[in-house]
Amino acid sequence: MSNLLNAYYQGGKLMKDVQTLDCLTLLQFKDYFAKERWISLVQFEFFKNSDMEITMNFARRWGKVMQYLINKENRNLEDIAVISACEANADGVVTQLHADHALSLLTDLWIYGESLQRWADNGGRTSIVDLF
Repeated sequence: MSNLLNAYYQGGKLMKDVQTLDCLTLLQFKDYFAKERWISLVQFEFFKNSDMEITMNFARRWGKVMQYLINKENRNLEDIAVISACEANADGVVTQLHADHALSLLTDLWIYGESLQRWADNGGRTSIVDLF
């Protein structure tokens, strides 16, 4: 897959790249218990067709895009968090509330959650919430 940052500016290609990445990549978790918590949230019937489903889908895509850029392109999380959020919202349905909840989920459960939390504490939370 080519550089996802460039895909953002190539109309139509972005959504396909994010969908492909979403299908071909597993979200990495901090530990077994974080993974089990994520699975239980995804399977919770109450969340189907709700704002929480939008939040979970966005968090999953955002985490996967950041993972790709960190692992495959040696990017720093601080440099790619905002553009990755834009890419993960390629369908345009995420609101400020979804973004804030997704950030909280990823900081709690994701393998890079501690780095994401530091970024958020240093002004990143405002950057993400202000995007939507």
